[in-house]
Amino acid sequence: WWWWWWWWWWWRGDPTGGRLAAITLTFTADQDPALRTDRIQSLLEQRERLEAKLAEATLGDAAKPKAAPQDLISQLPPSVVLIDFLEYRRSAQIGVEPRAELTVFVSKRYAGIVRLELGPVASLAESVETWLRTHGAPGKGADAGIALHDRLWQPLLSHLGQARTVIYSPDGCLTRLPLAALPAKQRSTFLIEEYAFAVLPVPQRLPTLLATDAAASPPQSPSLLLVGDIDYGQVAASPANQPIGVPLTFAKLAAARSEVLAVKDSFESAFPTLQPPTVLRGLAATEAAFRRDSSAHQFVHVVTHGFVAQPTSTSTINSESLCGLALSGANARGDSIADDGLLTAAEISGYDLRHTKLVTLSACETGLGTIAAGEGVLGLQRAFQIAGAQTVISSLWKVDDRATQELMDLFYERLWSSGTRISRIEALRQAQLAILRGGHERGVGIVKKTPDEPRVSPYYWAAFVLSGDWR
Repeated sequence: WWWWWWWWWWWRGDPTGGRLAAITLTFTADQDPALRTDRIQSLLEQRERLEAKLAEATLGDAAKPKAAPQDLISQLPPSVVLIDFLEYRRSAQIGVEPRAELTVFVSKRYAGIVRLELGPVASLAESVETWLRTHGAPGKGADAGIALHDRLWQPLLSHLGQARTVIYSPDGCLTRLPLAALPAKQRSTFLIEEYAFAVLPVPQRLPTLLATDAAASPPQSPSLLLVGDIDYGQVAASPANQPIGVPLTFAKLAAARSEVLAVKDSFESAFPTLQPPTVLRGLAATEAAFRRDSSAHQFVHVVTHGFVAQPTSTSTINSESLCGLALSGANARGDSIADDGLLTAAEISGYDLRHTKLVTLSACETGLGTIAAGEGVLGLQRAFQIAGAQTVISSLWKVDDRATQELMDLFYERLWSSGTRISRIEALRQAQLAILRGGHERGVGIVKKTPDEPRVSPYYWAAFVLSGDWR
């Protein structure tokens, strides 16, 4: 095993991920674009070789698929259904431009695998865009929601059986759409009221998830790392490194401190005899501190800005370096690759989070990233789970601060309550239902409901999705 540890330690200490992030996210006027592209490609090839050796060293023969799909499906709990969406190109005749089509594979214990064709992607993508702009509001938004239900959900109903938990792998335009927020058959209700939904961004990890018996794991005392109320620093008057795409500057989050304190109180109330949470705030919330402390805690809660930079035509190679989290000093972005304040997905994927149960990214658009055909989103969800985190909660759009804090309060109360032991996905579902049906639970309303919208809009409760281990 000594060489396994050598490879792991070398990989964790190697700055390849940091170099990729630094080169991809920064561009100066005097740089040669061709030389810069060559450097990125060289680092990508080096990283791929290291990942292959690490996988071989850590997994050996286990890295090679052995189980047939039917054997894997037989491990699914009876109440769980697996839905895998896939975009592909199909041409009806020679010489005709291929069009994008959507297919779905429905897998359920004792029922095998069913493949269904859902038709052209173009019209589906239009409905998704309309829904995202309106969050299903009456009028065009509601019409788009009904169209999406009829295209995506109605064909699946006869194959769901008694399942009440839906694990799905989205692809293409569906990576930005929370299925839980689609209208149900009654139209006045939502799918979340009938099912719990979890995303599987790395389908290859399903065998590992199903093979893991949480009850058989040695008990560990819960521990919490809180990151928030961050000092992003002042923007330099003439920064040496200009980020590609949109400018990456970050304003202090007004509600971050109160959210951090609320989660801290919730943890200490649920576990009064355990060690208090570790808190990284202000200038202490650095990349180095996060890298040091994240692997030592079962729960990690981060309140900050997420970012998804848009690549230019000369910088489209490394998608993982284009999304991440803003930490201390992110506005200044010093010369240090290892701690420039921009924690990218490429860097996170090299962390060791095998003992981390849950990472909650209470930040805007942390569920987004670069869409790779047939592979879903290459972003933070995927990066944290490649690093070993069991479960990640992230967001699909910018959410109201008060609604986010209320949702997180409700979620952790249910998850950590000493009187109940419910799954992570059910804790999130119950928190979202509480906001959907009332908008408040402690007398502080989030929004005023109207006759046209008798319940709270999905904008306030549906942005956060759970990915990975739903149990």
